[in-house]
Amino acid sequence: MFSLTKKDKPKNPVDNLDKKLVASLSKSRIPNLRQLKYLHRFLNKQEMALFYSALALVAVGLLYFGYQFYTGHTAATPAGNDTYTEGVVGSPKYINPLYANLNDVDNDLSSLIFSGLFRFDGQGKLIKDLVTDYQVSADHRVYTVKINKNAGFTNGDALTADDIISTFSYITSPDYKSALADTFAGVSIDKIDNQTVKFTLPENYGQFLQLLTFGILPSSIFDQISAGNLPLAEINIKPIGSGMYKFTSLTKDPGGSLKSYTLTRNEDYYGQKPYIKTLTFEFFPSAQEMVLALNNGSLDGAGYLPKKLYASVAAKNSFYFHQLNYPQVNAVLFNLGDKLVGLKPIRQALALGTDKKLLLKQLDLTGAQIQDGPLPADSELYSDNFNHYATDVAAAAKLLDDNNWKIINVDQGQLDQARTDATTAKGAQLADDQTKLELGIGAWRNNGKQWLIIKLSAVKDDDSAVIARQLADQWQTLGVKTEVTLLDANDAPTTIVKNKNFSVVVYNMDSGVDGDLFPFWSTGQANNLTGFGGKDTDKLLATARGAATLAARKTAYQTFSQNLMDDAPAIFLYNPGYTYLQSKKVRGFDVGRLYDPKDRFNNIADWYIKTKSKFKF
Repeated sequence: MFSLTKKDKPKNPVDNLDKKLVASLSKSRIPNLRQLKYLHRFLNKQEMALFYSALALVAVGLLYFGYQFYTGHTAATPAGNDTYTEGVVGSPKYINPLYANLNDVDNDLSSLIFSGLFRFDGQGKLIKDLVTDYQVSADHRVYTVKINKNAGFTNGDALTADDIISTFSYITSPDYKSALADTFAGVSIDKIDNQTVKFTLPENYGQFLQLLTFGILPSSIFDQISAGNLPLAEINIKPIGSGMYKFTSLTKDPGGSLKSYTLTRNEDYYGQKPYIKTLTFEFFPSAQEMVLALNNGSLDGAGYLPKKLYASVAAKNSFYFHQLNYPQVNAVLFNLGDKLVGLKPIRQALALGTDKKLLLKQLDLTGAQIQDGPLPADSELYSDNFNHYATDVAAAAKLLDDNNWKIINVDQGQLDQARTDATTAKGAQLADDQTKLELGIGAWRNNGKQWLIIKLSAVKDDDSAVIARQLADQWQTLGVKTEVTLLDANDAPTTIVKNKNFSVVVYNMDSGVDGDLFPFWSTGQANNLTGFGGKDTDKLLATARGAATLAARKTAYQTFSQNLMDDAPAIFLYNPGYTYLQSKKVRGFDVGRLYDPKDRFNNIADWYIKTKSKFKF
């Protein structure tokens, strides 16, 4: 006898048939979701736990590899439709390259609306803008430039050599009274073809290309407007240019003053288009009011923030305080044609009697640099190898004494007598009585013929106004009476620069591109406000302009600085630097050096706020 084991027993043919029937009815060997719900009937708890663990690992793995694939094949890029709002102190008047550099706000807007032959990048390096190619002659007197054939104005006109020639003719024509006229004195321009022009200089100037950053105007429009009517033309406020942005709209307050100004991206711009699509400027009469708007959250940036107002910014952690190098020199300028400050001993005495350190302390200008000459101390052209006016009140008083400006004490009794005498006095006696009343009680200087009264002008609602009042207090210790006159910011360029209607003025001087002092101090230049100059100093400035090496320019400027300080046509006070405040939500800002406040926009094409993901292959 023998028996069969379970293993040896033949399979039931009926079981095999059932399995085959079920298999034939199933479309897939893999259970579907409806079938998986019965899984717990076949697996015990431990097996179910293992199953769910494996399922979770698979899900995590899929998520991980999906994330890796997504991040490895996508990149965050600027969305390209951002809106940016900036606050500025002042308001526009002439958004026109012929006059824009007289007003910072005009200059800001002009730099965005118009394009020039060249421009500066964020690090202050000169780069091509409209120009695609250029040649410079060996003697640096002939500059030939070829412009981009795709450039055009926002009214649809192509930008050609004719527009460059016309713009240059407006600048150099005395009829238009452009502030740039003196910059191109003696320079001629010729058309080579529709895309090429040639500039010829009367003498070599190695930095000439840096002057070709002025905006190009559409000749089809400006040729129709006479020079006399241009200042009144609407085109100055609603300009047409060829730059990254174009004018869209403006708003005015009930009094008719401009309140805001909006630009939109020029979609036909020939270069890199900016990511910021809409750019709005809000105008404020003072920096304090601008800070209030910042604190209210209505601004993304502030064009120049005085350091004394840092503490007034509420959400400091929400903003970048960009500290930018800026070749500005705050100075006191003397009109040498004035009967009092035209006298050198008076200018020298006022220079000796000015305490710059105390001035900066009173202004609360932490970080500002005291200035001793016409160039900022951080300029590569600066040299301190010349005589400075160190504060010395005793020496200043002696200098005035030696030049017959004696101290006369005016007391209350004298004022009362002068008030009585003024009712009957005539001629010189009446004038002297009236002057005593203006002087008030104090120790004042008189040379036997007249009182030493200085008329000092400054822009109101600005550091200049504070400086003027502090200087008046300092000079009073010398016995010098100082009458301060405050000017409106929009009127100051005409009063001071154009008409030179001042005796002494607190003025911000920009040494400009590559530290060129020629426009400010050469005889006859429009920006030479003091009237200082002569054959020797003009020669030094011309030598510095045409010098082939940095060392040669520095040597010429050192000698010029000594001559300037000896004559004392100015008291150089300090270099404030430039603080540009911008919201941290704005990315891409990369500007380190300014030659002008408008240069903070030099890399605006790279600014952005919002981003989007984009697949990369």
